Amino acid sequence: MLRLEARWQIEAYSKRADANQVLLEFAKLDYNMVQQTLQRDLNDTSRWWKDMGVAQNNLRKGLTKVCALITTVDDVYDVYGTLDELELFTSAVERWDVNSVEILPDYMKLCFLALYNTVNENLYDTLKEQGVNVLPYVTKAWSDMCKAFLKEAEWCHNKYTPTFEEYLAMHGYQCLGWSS
Repeated sequence: MLRLEARWQIEAYSKRADANQVLLEFAKLDYNMVQQTLQRDLNDTSRWWKDMGVAQNNLRKGLTKVCALITTVDDVYDVYGTLDELELFTSAVERWDVNSVEILPDYMKLCFLALYNTVNENLYDTLKEQGVNVLPYVTKAWSDMCKAFLKEAEWCHNKYTPTFEEYLAMHGYQCLGWSS
């Protein structure tokens, strides 16, 4: 938006009778240089996306679904769930059992089933197309993420601010010997 606003300002300023032509030329030059940089960045990113191969297959759709699910599950932890409910949800994800939906509050049932069905659909496609069963890895990743979201919810509930090292450790990062 700032670049669009700059373009409008340059246009408006160029129509003024008292416009400083040198300043106007510098503004246009700066604008064009930034545009070239942004276009190169876009080309590089587009090339990277194409080279990854996700633009030509179902992976792009799967990634979109996963991103939407992560956002939704994060909202459940950050906004909607009580600690008790979040513990139930985390447990359900850890067990990866569709029958565990029965112990969840109604709004969490929908979220869990959306997660469960979408992930299993992607796992089915992967098994069918690649011949690889990634179920244990994917369910562990979702479980680990939910445990991290639960820990963040506990910290928030207790009005606790974790140290940098605690936060990194919760997400599985080593602190490389840093001390607090």
